[in-house]
Amino acid sequence: MEYIKSNFTQGALNYKENHFGTSIKGEQLNYNILIVEDDLFSQKLFSHIISKITLQRSNFIIADNYVDTIEKLQLNLHFNLAIVDVNLDGDLSGIDVFKVLHKKFNSIPVIMTSSLKKNKVESELSKFIHKPLFLQKPFTPQLCELIIQEIGIDLRM
Repeated sequence: MEYIKSNFTQGALNYKENHFGTSIKGEQLNYNILIVEDDLFSQKLFSHIISKITLQRSNFIIADNYVDTIEKLQLNLHFNLAIVDVNLDGDLSGIDVFKVLHKKFNSIPVIMTSSLKKNKVESELSKFIHKPLFLQKPFTPQLCELIIQEIGIDLRM
């Protein structure tokens, strides 16, 4: 039986490829993970933890401040996850990054991280409809994995 792709089915295939991490042939696709963090050690730590828990290849797109993040978002990649530190170098914070993600890219699941107290960060984010999860620094790799799974992303697919 011959399979004929219509515009509709091609769109559905593209959606599946872009949103579920698996092509129609069952091949594993890469995840794009946006890490917004100004600390080099933390950037490497997140990359390492996610690489350890995933069976897929992950592309880590690193931004270390607000302006760099906006430039990365303009690449028009489909991001499967964003991890954003609250405290960034420069005038604008991770909260400002989250405002952009919330307004223009609200389909990207977000994990906010900080060494600040959870209730202080949550009060800043309470006015948003889609609230990110919060990962308190310092954290264990196991806790990081649990938070990622809580968002509903299973990187081990």
